[in-house]
Amino acid sequence: QIVIIPVLASLLNVFQGLPEDSKAQVMKDSESITELVTLLCDQITSNNPNQLISLSCATLSQVIDTLGSECVWFGTIKHVLPGLVRLTEEAILSNANEVSEALLSLILCLSNYKESASTLHWCNIQKMLCFAQFYTDKLDNAPLQRLWFLVIQIVISLLQTLKAKFAEDAVLFASIRHDRLMAGIGSLRSDFTHVTEAEHFSALLYSLSEYQDIWHMRASHCLSDVGTILGTIIPIVSHYLTSSVSGDREETTSQVLSMLSNLTAMLRVMTPSILSLLQEKIGVQCPPAPLLALNFTTPPLGTEGPPSYGILTGCLRGCLTLLQRVDPIRSATPTESEVSKSVVSQKSQIIFIMENTLYVLMSQAQQAVMDINMDPNDVYHLRKELGIELKTILEGVHRHFRKGSSVQSPRLDRKLSCSSSFGNILEQSHLSFFKLGYQFVNSLSQV
Repeated sequence: QIVIIPVLASLLNVFQGLPEDSKAQVMKDSESITELVTLLCDQITSNNPNQLISLSCATLSQVIDTLGSECVWFGTIKHVLPGLVRLTEEAILSNANEVSEALLSLILCLSNYKESASTLHWCNIQKMLCFAQFYTDKLDNAPLQRLWFLVIQIVISLLQTLKAKFAEDAVLFASIRHDRLMAGIGSLRSDFTHVTEAEHFSALLYSLSEYQDIWHMRASHCLSDVGTILGTIIPIVSHYLTSSVSGDREETTSQVLSMLSNLTAMLRVMTPSILSLLQEKIGVQCPPAPLLALNFTTPPLGTEGPPSYGILTGCLRGCLTLLQRVDPIRSATPTESEVSKSVVSQKSQIIFIMENTLYVLMSQAQQAVMDINMDPNDVYHLRKELGIELKTILEGVHRHFRKGSSVQSPRLDRKLSCSSSFGNILEQSHLSFFKLGYQFVNSLSQV
């Protein structure tokens, strides 16, 4: 049996290389597919050696991803899912790390599909996931860490698949190990040893950001800490990205960018829509509570506090510095070999972070300006300070993407123009969002 499973995996690789019409012919043979899935399920749920169970889990995951549509395989696997959840809990409890990892990986695969995710939810998988937390979040144990990361990924996947149906369970998961999760991302204050855990947790925070109402009702203590975490970590991450160390640690830099993408995307989800704010004709009597503190200086590294305008503008400046380093000015038509995949990926992540950050700054500033209860002196200070900061940054973006230009000090004594070379640069598809930034900066100067 141990020999058969790898042979099946090899056949699946051959199948994936077939033309689409040939694949369609194979998938019409529902009887053979049913027999294959049944065989693998039997190997997983029977009292077999750990190696065979692990191989069967990996092969079944490959079968599911290869076949795709649930209608082909779900009817066969449905009755196995309750036993699969129990078996996973038993494997974790007995410290069978290899089998636990294989079973959790299979559950992660199944959680991407609606019917199987719903059945897993019906099987009370959330109880198993909460149970698994207490056995797997060990910082000094690499095998258990991998299980811990898989548990977090399953929660995120179930939330993305089932949406509001799983939201309360996901919030409960985050609140049960609230201190541990916060400590994981907070560890970045001292070093980046646990950046992988922080990256996973930031992805969980982003997934939960759409369900703020449930978060407020079920775990308001978690939500209150998120602001402090964001305000504390973003400057540290920005500083890391602009340091010489990040250039020597490409994988860590990629993880840090991924984490910053999640955190800024989370803020973007939580801030009011710019479009709805701009459509308001009069001041807002009861606006939502602001996300950003009215502070325009970048705090010292490690200082705890909520996110502020100064923190986010500092994040923009750090991203621009990193962008200039990973994507230096070059010829107008670079050859394919000049641009590595990692550079393209990092450049896309940096621009994504900058767009998120700019969006949050504009939304929060517009909300503050329209708040009739806000002190006029604070509004004036906001217009002046944020306008100057964003002018400097947006001029830097323009200079970077203007081919062959020399670096000059920005002219802050005039309005930013969207015509001429500015307009041409901003018409590039990947920079189109910055055009709104220019227009917003100009509007800030209008009292």
